[in-house]
Amino acid sequence: MAFGNVNVKFSPCKTVGQLKSAAAYILGKRPDQIRSGIKKTEPHLYNAFGCDRDNFANNVLVTRKLNGKSYSHLKPDTILAHKLAISFHPDDNDRLTYELAYKIARQFANEFFYKNGFQVLFAVHTDTQHIHAHFLVSNCNMQTGKSFRRGRKELFEMSEYFGKQCEANGLVHSIRENFYGSAERRTQAESQAVQFPTVTPDTRTKTESLFPSGEALFCLFRLFR
Repeated sequence: MAFGNVNVKFSPCKTVGQLKSAAAYILGKRPDQIRSGIKKTEPHLYNAFGCDRDNFANNVLVTRKLNGKSYSHLKPDTILAHKLAISFHPDDNDRLTYELAYKIARQFANEFFYKNGFQVLFAVHTDTQHIHAHFLVSNCNMQTGKSFRRGRKELFEMSEYFGKQCEANGLVHSIRENFYGSAERRTQAESQAVQFPTVTPDTRTKTESLFPSGEALFCLFRLFR
């Protein structure tokens, strides 16, 4: 069985400001990114399902309103959107184009988010050696208003699906045989993590562990910075 690298260890967006900042980050439109002159993505490498790709935050807020879901800075536990990412091993760069990465990200976004009723913004980033794609997923289902679930079962399914995508496209370095989710495999998982380069995390937010035990799941990488 093949598994791919899916990262869910990002702090969710709990305020409108965080939601807008996350959307801007994915598209490389934050003021600090613009000043730096580094291009995060290209127009043909980002898209959105269920909403306007250039107006994701406002569309998400409208969806919440239509479903009777309130949001306020007075409710600090309200989650407006979740952040996820998938990444490829640099040793696959000879076979992996940005366009192929976008195709894989698009399929992934449809399979796990939009098909299940959640708006999603996604983009392939081109500013690092290891190609990766970010997803920003609304926490309000468009039809039911229910929250998006990203527990252990969902992460397993996403990792397995992404692994099959990589395998089908000959990206042999971006897959592994095991899904790391148990304490006894922590050492092995951490030892394999060095195979992938690490990008400095976003210092403005603290990453949250998916599970209370803090178990090492699969070699999760922090791509936001």
